[in-house]
Amino acid sequence: MNHPLDRPIWTALTTRQTGFAQEAGGIRRYHPAFGVFAASAEGTPESFRDLAALVPIGGRAHEAGAFY
Repeated sequence: MNHPLDRPIWTALTTRQTGFAQEAGGIRRYHPAFGVFAASAEGTPESFRDLAALVPIGGRAHEAGAFY
């Protein structure tokens, strides 16, 4: 990635909006009270497991664009 806007959700959740983030391993997602978007540091199978750990049964998360 060459520009922060190449991955806006990841950039937001790892910089100015970290206070709104939930984190597990290499995944960040907005707290459900603020949004459903999630992003990963790397698009690995482990990242998907980390995401599953953050989303309760019946919960929602949406990766915006590429997950990696």
